[in-house]
Parts: sequence; structure tokens; C-alpha cells
Amino acid sequence: MGIRLVRGRRFDSRDASMSATVTVINESLARTLWPGEDAVGKRLKQGWPEGDGPWREVIGVVSDIKLEGVDQDTPMQAFLPLTQEPPRSVAIVARTSVDPMNAARDVETVVQSLDKDLPVTKMQPMTALMSDAISRQRLSMVVLAVFAIVAMLVAAVGLYGVVAHSVTERTREIGVRMALGAEGRQVLRLFVRQGLLTAAAGTAIGLVGAAGLTRVLESLLFGVKPTDPLTLGVVAALLLAVALVACYVPARRAARIDPLIALRAD
Repeated sequence: MGIRLVRGRRFDSRDASMSATVTVINESLARTLWPGEDAVGKRLKQGWPEGDGPWREVIGVVSDIKLEGVDQDTPMQAFLPLTQEPPRSVAIVARTSVDPMNAARDVETVVQSLDKDLPVTKMQPMTALMSDAISRQRLSMVVLAVFAIVAMLVAAVGLYGVVAHSVTERTREIGVRMALGAEGRQVLRLFVRQGLLTAAAGTAIGLVGAAGLTRVLESLLFGVKPTDPLTLGVVAALLLAVALVACYVPARRAARIDPLIALRAD
């Protein structure tokens, strides 16, 4: 499993069924029960204090691993040796150098050689297990991505329409400016700047709103904070880039207007 040993030792042949009962715990449990102390050598008991469960000596501390889901906090964990606490069902994890499903039959053969009546079920690669674990987040990401793309297209079309309408309304003004010596690139810059100012104001308002609303989506995120500066910065830059393209097209048309035709416009 690649679980890192922090202190002490792992289970070995010394931990037989008739040996002293032992356990290996994770760092979260060690910090909770014995903060600032070495947990190796301590004793703990599972269940109620008055129960008849055995006291177990902590022989090792391992790094935290996910248990309830990749987006959940790591709980306190205690590992027990199979020789001392055999479960009714066992999950076998095998690391292979080939395609895991090609080795599945070999694993089943080994199990059947130990007990021919022991069923082997739900054999799958770890990639499939991880895919199932994040299926809800993946579906949410797809839905949100579709809505985001549609929203961006609507915003781009809307901004294009606003700038194009402004060009139409100010055709005569454009003719006057160009008749007085304004160059095409100056007219282009005028309309692009106005469009980008509008887009920048909207982006700023959107970022403020996103900083608050992303708290609602925090349960769908892992590996990134709801207010991650890099993510918000990339999104803002993308929005402004789309706005630039949406403004440039009608502004370029304005820069190519013939001054004589513009001055005759009603």
C-alpha cells in the first residue's frame, strides 16, 4: 500500500496468535492520545473501558491515509495483525509489474490453493477504485464546466452585442473623429478599452462573489483551496481574453468605417 512507517516497526512473525496483543496506529491517533509524546510502547484498548477487549501495545506509527473518501479528513486509525484478529472477510492488495487484471487470475489461483471453497470477488485495479471514489466530484466538475462554458459564451455574445451596438450608435461620431485626423488604430483602441473596462468591472465583481460562493463547493474540492489565488487569477485572465476578442471584432469594423459614409449617416 506504500504506507510510510514513521516510528517503531510493522507487524512480523513475532506477532503470532499466542503472542502479546499489539497494534500499529496512524499519526492522527498518536497526536490525539499522546500529543508531544512517543506513542510507541503505549497501550490502548478498543471498545468501552469496562469491556473485555484486550489491551494492545503500540509497536509502530504510520503515516495517515484516506479511508472515508479522498475529500474527507483522515480519521484516527488502528491496525491489527491478521494472526491476532482474523476478520470474516479480507481485502487483498497486490502490487504488480504488469497489467493488474492480467495478474488477477494468478491471485485467485493462490487463494483457491489455500481454500478451494473461499470465494474471490470484486477484483479490480486501483485505478478503477479511485475512479469510483471521485465519481461524484467528476460528475459535478463536468456539470459545472458545461455551465461555465455556456456562461462564458453568453457573456462573450452579450459583450460583442453591446460594443457592436455602440459602434452603430456612434457611427457619425467616428466619422467626425476620423475626419479630424483620428487614425483607425485610435478608434480601435477607444472601443476595445471601453469594452475591457466593462469586462474588468464585471470580473472584479464576479471574483468577489466567487470568493464567497466557493465555500458552498468546498466539499467538492480536494488538493486546492476554494479561494486559490492561481485558479482565480487564471479564470480572470481567461475572461478578459474572451472579452478582448469579443470587443476586437466590432471595434475593428469601426476602425474601417469610411469617414465620408459615416458623416452622411443619420
